[in-house]
Amino acid sequence: MNRISTLSTVLFGLLLLGLFVLINALTVRWALPAYSFYDIRRITQLSLFLISSLMLLSSKSLREQGLSSFLHLPRTSRILLLGFFALGAISASLSAIPTFAFLDWATALMIVVLVFHFAALRKSFNAHFDRILLYGLMLAIGCYSLIAIMTLLFIANHLSDIPASTNLFYVLSAPTFNNPRFLTDLMSWSLGLVVLPNLLYPSKSRLLRGALFTLAAYWWCLGFAGQSRALDLGSIATAILLITVFGKSAKQYLLNQILAVLGGIALYFILYHWLISLPLRHLSLLDPDNRLQIWAVALHLIKSHPLLGVGPLHFPYYAYSYEQLVAHPHNGILLLACEWGIPAALMMVSLIFMGLWRWIGFAKEQAKSQANANLYIGLSASLLMAGFDSMFSGTLVMPLSQVMLSLIVGWALSLYFSNRTTLPVTQYLHIGLIALLIIALILLALGILPVIAKLPQMEVNYTVSCAEQICVNSPNYWLQGWIQLY
Repeated sequence: MNRISTLSTVLFGLLLLGLFVLINALTVRWALPAYSFYDIRRITQLSLFLISSLMLLSSKSLREQGLSSFLHLPRTSRILLLGFFALGAISASLSAIPTFAFLDWATALMIVVLVFHFAALRKSFNAHFDRILLYGLMLAIGCYSLIAIMTLLFIANHLSDIPASTNLFYVLSAPTFNNPRFLTDLMSWSLGLVVLPNLLYPSKSRLLRGALFTLAAYWWCLGFAGQSRALDLGSIATAILLITVFGKSAKQYLLNQILAVLGGIALYFILYHWLISLPLRHLSLLDPDNRLQIWAVALHLIKSHPLLGVGPLHFPYYAYSYEQLVAHPHNGILLLACEWGIPAALMMVSLIFMGLWRWIGFAKEQAKSQANANLYIGLSASLLMAGFDSMFSGTLVMPLSQVMLSLIVGWALSLYFSNRTTLPVTQYLHIGLIALLIIALILLALGILPVIAKLPQMEVNYTVSCAEQICVNSPNYWLQGWIQLY
């Protein structure tokens, strides 16, 4: 095995391990007992950034693969991406707390680096990447599902011992997640993929096929338990778009998803209504969870700082004086516009729509002619559902969602350029990437090291000192997202 293959294998294994830990944060709680599950996931994500950066810095071949994928992008896309980060750097330098602004800027840069890393890895492993990743994802989901089932059975057997003040909705729908919404953010990326192992790699073992189907059904069951309107509406909208775009090619995929949904509904009523009654949340259709108020604050910040925004990660710095409910605006476009500025937001939104439009056209053609059509349809479902969910949630903020974004976009990018040859990369591009990685690592260290050891106590202090009506943390970068309190 040559050097690039060895490094690719090591990196792929570490990234899969990181994805497993991100979904099952309980596995490393013993090493970080004082930290919340949310902060553990952020630390895991940052560890993946470090590993990826070190491997890119040490391997010219890996850098060449990633840079080649970048060069395959249309010139307009490259200009938009570079312009977005250039404007973001200017915005961060003018922000109230530049250390935190550049922390968010560097995180966004590393998310993009991971996109091209996953694309390079898929090119190295070819179709083996798809099988390994899908089964790895199902293993991680399966382990989390066991935790959820064990939590349910424990509560069912000790219901009389649980204080009446305990919010069973949070406990039952998202064990090890600090909020059920963080779990549904993951589901927006993964529900489109859970039926793919049985479709792409049908096993002769009925037991394995049944286990994979049951797991897919229970993942939908947890989605229903999370009671997320964005996820429900996004699923319906995605199904309609898949039928419109792919037509008969999507028949097998949608049939399997419908069966999984029906199985999930059955499990939901058996487990969460018959075994134990899951409390229902108040679902207001007019002002869901005060989003209109939050969006109004974001629009006010956009109006006040239209060109460069208030600075990356600075929505909570200014929003705290208007509302003390959440530390991000629960809308991806508003988040970019109010923090990075309208020009940067337009660049990123244009880049996303151009990429999605090209991908859908490509996937449609591939689905007509290839045996693995369901892979293209499944990835399209993941992109569409997560995109819809990001308009109502913190998909662009949560650490697990950010890694899933890198994974799915990098996967799709590699398939899109699968027939392209590796382009020659100049020495200047190598030097530029190395410089960017070093700068990003320095900025991450400057933003993290001063606070990471104090995080648990600071979050406890905030919860103890805050007013009665707002005595909970509001997650953004860390579990307590009001950065002006650090």
